[in-house]
Amino acid sequence: MMMTITLDDEQKIKAVTYLSRQDKKLAVLVERVGECRLSDKGHPDLFGTLVDAIVSQQLSVKAAATIFGRFCGLLGAEDKKPQPAQMSGVTEQQLRSVGLSRAKSLAVLDLADKIEQGIVLPLTVLEAMPDEDVIQNLIQVRGIGRWSSGFYLDLQGR
Repeated sequence: MMMTITLDDEQKIKAVTYLSRQDKKLAVLVERVGECRLSDKGHPDLFGTLVDAIVSQQLSVKAAATIFGRFCGLLGAEDKKPQPAQMSGVTEQQLRSVGLSRAKSLAVLDLADKIEQGIVLPLTVLEAMPDEDVIQNLIQVRGIGRWSSGFYLDLQGR
């Protein structure tokens, strides 16, 4: 299981200094590039990640991103982090109007419903489960198979 730690600024400086002493090539890169500008995006969002996986099936990256953006707009999720509760009252026809096929619309509705009912376990529970158990939990949702479950696991760094 992956363990995540957060470093404060002083710890980051110590870590970079230590790594630079251990690896001269890395030291040259650190000197050339400067301080690390990567930021923690936080945990992948279960619902948004899985909707993105459903939307992306058999589509180009550009088309999937456009449709996912429209989906988020429909829900008012301007931060691109849609939540299952935002699906309340959303119809299959509305999902189709933003570019989802009938099958994908039904899958997204099923996903939201199963998360709200507690059939698909919350992120905090899934994090502690072995990969195969996560997959078995997620494939209960229409339109989510092993590949989509693996997509979610990959985004978690597992």
